[in-house]
Amino acid sequence: GEKFTFSFGGGFESQPTVFNENLDGSDNQNIGRSLNTFEFGPTAKIEIPGIRPFLHYRKLSKRHYPQTIVSAAYSIQQRDDFNRQLLQLNYGFKFNVLKQQIFQVGFPLLSSVQYVNLNKTDDFQARLDTLNDLFLLNTYSDQFIWKDLRVTYEFTNKTVTKGNFIYYYDAEFDLAGTLLQALTRNKEPNSEGFKEFFGVRYSEFVRLDNEIKLFQNFNNNKSINLKLNFGAGIPLKNNATSLPFDYSFFGGGANDNRGWRARALGPGNYKYYLDSSRTATQAGDIRIGGSLEYRFPLGSSLRGAVFCDAGNIWTVKDDPNRPGSKFTPDWYKQLGIAGGFGLRFDLDFFVIRLDFGIPLRNPALPENSKWIFQSRENYYKEAEEYFGENFRQKTPLPFTPQLHLGIGYPF
Repeated sequence: GEKFTFSFGGGFESQPTVFNENLDGSDNQNIGRSLNTFEFGPTAKIEIPGIRPFLHYRKLSKRHYPQTIVSAAYSIQQRDDFNRQLLQLNYGFKFNVLKQQIFQVGFPLLSSVQYVNLNKTDDFQARLDTLNDLFLLNTYSDQFIWKDLRVTYEFTNKTVTKGNFIYYYDAEFDLAGTLLQALTRNKEPNSEGFKEFFGVRYSEFVRLDNEIKLFQNFNNNKSINLKLNFGAGIPLKNNATSLPFDYSFFGGGANDNRGWRARALGPGNYKYYLDSSRTATQAGDIRIGGSLEYRFPLGSSLRGAVFCDAGNIWTVKDDPNRPGSKFTPDWYKQLGIAGGFGLRFDLDFFVIRLDFGIPLRNPALPENSKWIFQSRENYYKEAEEYFGENFRQKTPLPFTPQLHLGIGYPF
């Protein structure tokens, strides 16, 4: 039978402001403020047996449990730099295969429609205008995303396994903007050179993201856990420089490379420490990364972990404001590597997690200074040549540990 679900959710994060400095060059006082990002909103979803309006469920195999899923969501995100509102409509179909595989396919040419409205503060907008960075202007702008096709695939043995080895694979493919490009083919672009649909610039891109998880459990609640991520997106004509913010890739944070703060790693070997106009949030079009974690008990409700994370993000196109960010065949030489240990407090209904991550290899640093055990001489010499005598006041420490607080396991 049909099932209707209504939910209301929210969350909070401690995120750095996008810019470390104000327009006048003074330090941003909110850069280290805790719990400065709040997001909340409702979601409504209805699940209907069959592939509507094409096939009734009685004409399909019950083994595949075919469903039509229609949903709508609205959310508000409040940050120091901007307030973001998102309205999203989804229409798709879901199939089960042999209890291990789940396919979800969006309705052709109407898989998902999203509208993102970004209300920026005057200071934030002035900073963007001053930099005139096409990548940032594209990232922090209103977005209209009409997906022509959306396909997701999940494969796991979690529901059927009797052993201690569990695997999980998840893939998501998105194609957006091609229908709108055809509909606006004869329409004149706006003053910035982009096509609009009902007065709003729309996004045009193709994107594929993959995730693999492996869990090997041993006796006494010990386990070895592995996660691999690899994904890429190509911004097409109406996106020009980069993917829209919601579909960009990020590196660093409590669920990624824990030696870096959230969204601060990369892209590529871009020398962020020599860029006085750098942003605290870095986005890219490509992501490759992984985590290896050994978990063990420390008591009835306390768990410990030792981990190693590696990865980075890159851009598809050259970004003149971030030299070294473009993906190259030498990508494996640009991986950021971190190690650390963590504590997990298992309260049955949820887990509180503390992870202490230490950067071991920073790909942005000069040769012979990339590893934590190597001399810092080349790093400080490079900074002195760029900033002059006061370089130490403007140069961050290269291997600063990070403490992450999270709810639930990282993967």
